[in-house]
Amino acid sequence: MQIPISSGTYTDVGAEFRTSYPRNMVPVMKKTGISSMFFRSAEGLTRFDVGAPALAGHDRGAIVWQGTCYRVIGTNFVSVNASGMVTVLGQVPDDGSPVAMARGYTNQGIGIVSAKQLFFYTIQTLAGTTLGAPALQKCTDPNVGSPIDLLWMGGYFVMTDGTQCYVTQLANQFTINSQLFGNDSNAQDSLYAVLKFRNELYMCNRYTIAVFDNTGGTGFPFTENTGATIQKGVIGPYAKCRTSQGFAFVGGDEEEAPSVWLSVGLGIATKIATREVEMILGQYTELQLYGSATLEYRAEKEQQFIYLHLSDYTLVYDVAGSQAAQEPLWFLLDSSADGNGAWRAWHPVYCYGKFVMGDKYDQRVGFIDRTTAAQYGVDARWQFDTMFAYNKAHGFLVTMLELIGTYGRAALGEQDMMSLQYTDDGRIWSTPRYISMGAQGQTQKRAQWRPKHKFRNFRGYRFAGYNAAPISFAALEADGEPLMA
Repeated sequence: MQIPISSGTYTDVGAEFRTSYPRNMVPVMKKTGISSMFFRSAEGLTRFDVGAPALAGHDRGAIVWQGTCYRVIGTNFVSVNASGMVTVLGQVPDDGSPVAMARGYTNQGIGIVSAKQLFFYTIQTLAGTTLGAPALQKCTDPNVGSPIDLLWMGGYFVMTDGTQCYVTQLANQFTINSQLFGNDSNAQDSLYAVLKFRNELYMCNRYTIAVFDNTGGTGFPFTENTGATIQKGVIGPYAKCRTSQGFAFVGGDEEEAPSVWLSVGLGIATKIATREVEMILGQYTELQLYGSATLEYRAEKEQQFIYLHLSDYTLVYDVAGSQAAQEPLWFLLDSSADGNGAWRAWHPVYCYGKFVMGDKYDQRVGFIDRTTAAQYGVDARWQFDTMFAYNKAHGFLVTMLELIGTYGRAALGEQDMMSLQYTDDGRIWSTPRYISMGAQGQTQKRAQWRPKHKFRNFRGYRFAGYNAAPISFAALEADGEPLMA
């Protein structure tokens, strides 16, 4: 008998059946001949910034401009070259929150909003002269206000301060004309973010998203397309991201609890959050989500991941996998020792043939490394639960459990272990029972437990391990016999 391995089930203190998502295991929709889906180890993290100078603070954002990776680490605006060399280019204020970054034309350089202040890394100057090389400069125009988000489109750097949307002047990006301010006249709620999609400006209010076309003119250059308004809003400046064919955001309408949505414009947004994801979001207040909910996107090898970063969780939605499975596919990434925390990496940019990542806790710059499951040399804990096994209240005697996987990939001299636990109520788990995943070269290894135990009602199983070697699991086979009474 084959037991499906996808998402599992557990129960909580409120006596509710909950969904348990795999941790550091990525579901992949692929017919292997064994099953139609398998789990693979989440990619590891490897240091990229070799010999970097000591910097205080953590990563706050990144962008690629003219083939070079630029990041903000604490107060430091830095470049990271193809060899991993980190060069400090200037200083920006640090309020502990992510920065917003946008790149313009070659002569305009990079715009940065940090701690509600605007900076440019550019060859242009306020005086209208041109420098020989880009330099980090602060915009001191009195009309700059206190921006919280930033993008570039049509020659303008576009910002919002939570109330108004405004742009830099085409002739000089260091000047902001008070006549070039606008907002969504049909919304009275806060304007938390701006987004560019299909060469249109999306003003992300708390409860609606208004769409504007670039029509130029002497005043605010964008004109609202009222028929394209999305009747959902965004909960904070970091709670949105572009995807390959649309954009995702955290938020909702006035009468809705926060959820996760995917939109392709046209006034439509589709919910991609499951009940479990919404229950996790429900653990946070509106103010906490405003400051912590961050969405990011990364696509590679037919997998399109939307990362939802929260204070205590990193949840990942696979866009392409969900379409293939015809149901939402979510999993968790985790860097904690006990398997109950968030993933330390964020702010991915594709540069130098790899995804270069920042760190939530310190200055390190790493990259997504498919050759290992370890995170900066530390074995990552993976875990997945099964759905409850149930034999119509007759019970079942389990004589054997076998996890079908790709074993024998451990480093020379190492022998990775994994554990099995079970639960009869969804809350209390048995003592772990460990078996080997095989030494290097033992690719014919069969991972079997022979528990010879029975259950009267329902039973769930949990598998977990710590290992640096990547591994995949295709199926869980169970053998036994039903109980007659």
